[in-house]
Amino acid sequence: MNENAFKSHFFNELEYLRKQHSNLIIDDYIDVICEITDIFSSQGHSGGSAPGYYNTLSKVIKNVLSFQPLSPITGEYWEWCNTSGSSMFQNSRLSSVFKDGEDGRAYYLDAIVWKGEDDWDTFTGTVEGVRSRQFVKFPFTPKTFYIDVYREPYDKNNPKHKNLGYTSCGSGDYVYLIKDRNQLVEVFEYYDEFKDNLKA
Repeated sequence: MNENAFKSHFFNELEYLRKQHSNLIIDDYIDVICEITDIFSSQGHSGGSAPGYYNTLSKVIKNVLSFQPLSPITGEYWEWCNTSGSSMFQNSRLSSVFKDGEDGRAYYLDAIVWKGEDDWDTFTGTVEGVRSRQFVKFPFTPKTFYIDVYREPYDKNNPKHKNLGYTSCGSGDYVYLIKDRNQLVEVFEYYDEFKDNLKA
């Protein structure tokens, strides 16, 4: 590969990108990107070796900038802090992992994100007794499952709606239902909780 072909490629693509967008999020990072291409080039990467490195590098950057851990959560005592004065403990490496009490089971708040039929309709919470938060298994790497749901008008006389929470909006009350419970199988292989809900 020619001397820093990565940088040449970057500048060529940057020129095309600027024709489509005047203000770029990456403007403040161009020097950093160029420095990374210099390091990459000096290490002699080719099309064969580059993917392993850039995949790892991009994952590290993503995790650091989103306050995600770079290695699995262990659940050891030093990872936990109790800053509220209550019995709840929060993981210091991943703020969305909690446990109730020093010896409680740890759970991840974003194990499930419910995905409705509209683009804007994603949320966490409880649907048909299944919570978004799920108990974790250590060592733990965070993983979010997107489970399809649909909504229908709430009817207190409908047996299917019995004991389910409903959402109120301008056009009425709605209940969310899980489209395909088979989507939960993978969730409960990865997490521990509500396995009885896999029954039809």
